[in-house]
Amino acid sequence: MSQTPTRYSDTATFVSMIVWIASALLAIIGGLLLAVGGGLAEFSGIYTLEDEPTAVLAIAGIIVVILNAVVIALAVRMRRGGRAARVILTVVGIATLLSLWVGASQGTVPLLHTVVTGAAVLLMWFPGNEKRSQSQGN
Repeated sequence: MSQTPTRYSDTATFVSMIVWIASALLAIIGGLLLAVGGGLAEFSGIYTLEDEPTAVLAIAGIIVVILNAVVIALAVRMRRGGRAARVILTVVGIATLLSLWVGASQGTVPLLHTVVTGAAVLLMWFPGNEKRSQSQGN
């Protein structure tokens, strides 16, 4: 017999999924702007923007879009009870926190993104969520 999660933990998992998806969608928009901006600059004959090669900016934007599409897929999988998805998203959350600590991201928006990501990580590990992952794996 499988154990059913409490209503609160199920709600916390759902909220965590929504937060992960919203955060990833905002990052995808930023990545698209970065890719298009770098690509348009390259197309118009500008080879550097703020001392960065435009081709590098365009490639970085594409990578951001791809990685955040994977985050969305993992968030949906996590909601369905995927333990591996939870672990991978936790690693992503820790990497986001570390990027703020080492100064890779500065300003209000990256700080807000880090706080939101930290909240998503905490919500997906609330008590009861672990039982759901284990019961669906059997």
